[in-house]
Amino acid sequence: MNESGKFVSKQRSNFSMVGNTILRDDRMSLKAKGLYALIQSYITTPNFTLYKGFLENKCKEGKKAFDAGWKELKKSGYLIQHKKKGENSKFYYEYELVEDPFFNNVGYIYIMKNMGKFKIGKASLKATRLGEYTHLPEEPKYFLFRCVTDNKMVESHLHKMFAEKRLRDGKCEWFELNDEDIMLAKQFTEQYECECPFDIKPHFNIEEVQI
Repeated sequence: MNESGKFVSKQRSNFSMVGNTILRDDRMSLKAKGLYALIQSYITTPNFTLYKGFLENKCKEGKKAFDAGWKELKKSGYLIQHKKKGENSKFYYEYELVEDPFFNNVGYIYIMKNMGKFKIGKASLKATRLGEYTHLPEEPKYFLFRCVTDNKMVESHLHKMFAEKRLRDGKCEWFELNDEDIMLAKQFTEQYECECPFDIKPHFNIEEVQI
């Protein structure tokens, strides 16, 4: 069975509640708000699994209008795209509607190299933690910089994965890593990768180093 495009269900009664956050978000068009409400109405329906294709067929304005509203929800962070690994190691996408982009664990995970050492860290959607690295001895190089559905969990797992390579007796976020370690980190992170609403890479001149 093809699982791609499925939504995470939220069981409720025969009514739908839409939070004020998106309804009062001046960035969002009425088209996007309407699509959000439609999705919410179906993912709360008992014994019903919603797929993206089903929603497309419900849009009388056509595919172009649907795609515009869909893209707007993703870009603003109200619609999160999860990359999942299914049978035969094939990837598929699952979608989740969130009430407020800033009150979940969606954010960035990164592996940054400086002075021969690697830092495994996380950053919020607003990237408030990256500023402290602008005055390092060398220009930092990023070997991993991805948006993930739960950056706190992913960071914690990567720290445990490379615990034996952690510096200062495990009391910091810096590690001695090699190319194989970087590839393992990328493979693990890939399953939690999602599309972030705010692309900060251009602002910080971030480009992943290819191994």
